[in-house]
Amino acid sequence: MTLFAICAAACTAAVLCLYAFWAIAFGRNYHFPAQALTYHHIDGRLSPLATRTSRPTFEKQVYALKERGFRSLSPDEFLAQREGEGERSVLITFDDCYSSVASDALPVLASVNFTATLFIITGY
Repeated sequence: MTLFAICAAACTAAVLCLYAFWAIAFGRNYHFPAQALTYHHIDGRLSPLATRTSRPTFEKQVYALKERGFRSLSPDEFLAQREGEGERSVLITFDDCYSSVASDALPVLASVNFTATLFIITGY
């Protein structure tokens, strides 16, 4: 088992424990109708890197959301959704804002009238 797999399993377990504690302590089940999807690279080719999503895979994901009636949100709209206003919404974000976002992701998003939030790195 790789170090990444061990860390991922530990983080998942921690989140589930926190959720269970919160649900038991406060006596309710929290449901957030809006979902957030975070991407890094959208690349034209297949890649084994965990932070890359191939363009064909990204297209399938975006088109599947559109076909199921989802709409994209701004961060402000996302926060309002988390308070229970509506469903079938998604916040799409890109960390680090690689050039592949402009060349591969934005044309796909524009084809279905989706928006995205870009987190741009200005330096190290």
